[in-house]
Amino acid sequence: MREGLEEQEAFLVRSLVDLEREHDAGDLTDGHHAELRAEYEERLAGVRDALVGGGRVPSRRVGATGGRPRRRPLVVAGAGVGVVAFAVAAGLL
Repeated sequence: MREGLEEQEAFLVRSLVDLEREHDAGDLTDGHHAELRAEYEERLAGVRDALVGGGRVPSRRVGATGGRPRRRPLVVAGAGVGVVAFAVAAGLL
């Protein structure tokens, strides 16, 4: 369980770095950048809390924690495509 959380933590940290690069390159609007950054930081905080608190990641469902609902799948898919496109353009893949 801990290993999986550590992998998630590393992935989210890399995602935040990639997000900044994409924004700096002009590939993301300020609004989209802020939205994705907030989501990644929220997820990262949950993973880090789980690492400290014994491995349980808090639920993100509405009502379960009083938070907002999960992100729409198309937004997440679009962000993923953007990250892959940036990686291809940067010669990483």
